[in-house]
Formats: sequence, C-alpha cells, structure tokens
Amino acid sequence: SGTIVVKTGSGNDVVVEAEPSHGRSQVADSRTPPGMHRIDVPWNAPLHVEESGDVIHVNVSPHGLGDTLNLTVPVNMSLKLRATHGGITVDGVHGEIDAESTHGNITLTNVAGTVVANTVHGSLKVAMSQVDQSKPLAFTTMNGEIDVTLPADLKANLKLRALRGEVWSDFEVKLGGRSTLVRNGSSVMTGTINGGGVDATFYTVNGKIMIHKR
Repeated sequence: SGTIVVKTGSGNDVVVEAEPSHGRSQVADSRTPPGMHRIDVPWNAPLHVEESGDVIHVNVSPHGLGDTLNLTVPVNMSLKLRATHGGITVDGVHGEIDAESTHGNITLTNVAGTVVANTVHGSLKVAMSQVDQSKPLAFTTMNGEIDVTLPADLKANLKLRALRGEVWSDFEVKLGGRSTLVRNGSSVMTGTINGGGVDATFYTVNGKIMIHKR
C-alpha cells in the first residue's frame, strides 16, 4: 500500500529507501544511547531487502503501509514491480519491465527494452526510446486511459481493444481484414506498423487508447 518510484543512478549500486507516508514520521527509539545510532536492521523493520546472485528482492512489510519505496538502480536493469494501493513510476531504465498495480497509475518514462504493464483501476502512460523486437509488449487496464509513445521505426503486430472507449494513433497502422469477436460481443482490432514485427497488445474497458509516434 504505497507508491514505487524507480530512477537510474550513475553507478552499479542499487539503493533502496522507504519514505514514510505523509503524516507518519519516523519516531526516535527511546532506547537509543546518547550520540549513537543503530547499525543493524530491526526484525520488524518495514523494509526487507535480500540479494541472491544477480537478483534483489525488495519488500515493504505491513509495518510500512503507505510508505513510498524509492529505488535507484543501474540503467541496465530488469524490474518486476507489484503494488496494490499505489502507483508505479519508472524513469530511464533499459531492460525487461513488468509492472502491475491494482489501484494506481503506472508511468514509465524514457524506458527501453520490453514492457508488460497492467493495472485494474488506473491509467498507463509509457514512453519508450527503444523496443526489444524479440519480446512482446502488453498494456492493459480495466478503468483508465492507455497512452503509449513508441519509436517511429518500430515494426509491430497490434492487437487493440477499447470496450467503452476509442483508439487513436499517429502511426500509419495497416488494419487487418476483419476484427475478431470475443465472448461479450466486443471486437479485437488487429493491425501492423511498418510491416509488422513484435507483438503489442493494448486493452482497456473504460478509457481510450492513444499510440504516439516518437
């Protein structure tokens, strides 16, 4: 139950910080000896970080409800991000990004590689500088707008569905011969950009889809 914010740093270190939610400040421990500070990690600390090989697991426990999780990572990094009540923001990361929230917006800026982004109640705003043509892209939400900016030279096969919304793009999209009906009677549009290539799926129930050319 908090926001996840990821930005890139100049080095190879991963820096993890939990920022207390508004109105909740860190309370000093009355047991702290004068002039000293604690250097071990309390067993009930709100933030838990474990490293195993080249994988780092970061978890905010119930003690940190509402905290903002701030991550500073190298540019080349793959991310798997999960939030329940909170948004996700990523800036400048190149790699595989898998971002999911239940109640919150997802904003990915100046990212490269591949993106799978999903939220239930929230909007998606994504700007990609490069796309890995070997891995599929997916952008889905139930209640919110999807706004995605992609490189002008992208080669892609599109699947588009806006149940109660509209689909807009400034790409020259060559639509498929016909739409495919799904179970509830709505249709999935198919099309290609620059002759086709990587699979890219866009789906929303209540909201519009906007695909921009960078």
